[in-house]
Amino acid sequence: MTDVTPATPRSTKREAQRSAIVAAALGLLESDGPQALTTKRIGDEIGASTMAVYTAFGSLGHVVEAIVTDGFQQLQRTLAQAREVEDPLAGLWGLLTAYRQFALSRPHLFRAMYATAPVGGYIRTGEALLIGTEAFAEVVTAVERALDAGELAAAPAYDLALAGWSATHGAVLVELAGYTAAMPPPATATFDLVFIALMIGSGADPARVAAVVSGEPSAVPAARRAPRRVDQPRARSRSQL
Repeated sequence: MTDVTPATPRSTKREAQRSAIVAAALGLLESDGPQALTTKRIGDEIGASTMAVYTAFGSLGHVVEAIVTDGFQQLQRTLAQAREVEDPLAGLWGLLTAYRQFALSRPHLFRAMYATAPVGGYIRTGEALLIGTEAFAEVVTAVERALDAGELAAAPAYDLALAGWSATHGAVLVELAGYTAAMPPPATATFDLVFIALMIGSGADPARVAAVVSGEPSAVPAARRAPRRVDQPRARSRSQL
């Protein structure tokens, strides 16, 4: 039997303060943008000194890293819930749509998560970019379901997931930057076109894809195909390096 060391009042208080600091920092980031993220503002939000922030985290960069980690945990839960529908192709559409909605509803957090700009003078590089690979694993799982159902042409699930995420992420960044709203609108929404092109290019039936995007996936039955997954190792998580 493994002994479990009980939490002491001091350690419980320390964790509570760390949680309060992360929550305050996240609130400042989302309400006022990255320029608001200073140790003084965070301290003011929780009624503590600047030193309390440094004592708990050591630096503002570590606070940002905690925010990013929390953001990816939230994103992972969002994506996992979105893909859990009976129709695998609709699940993949729902997951990528949820990814876009997360970004548009929380743009400052999203940019911090994906290191598109420094936050509090800190930007993730190198190994730190692997924070959040568990969220990407949800994309791989959704692709695997579509392959197992014979919806997509045979290919490594990881390859298709990486291509799909890359295209989706690019479309989201273009929209966040305001280009989509500034340019003449296309006949079909850009995000929809990205998904349609990805799926048809990956071997999906065009009628099925159109039905999924229109919100009527049951209108066109899935093609009767054998599973087409090509096994390939998944991306390593940060803990596996």
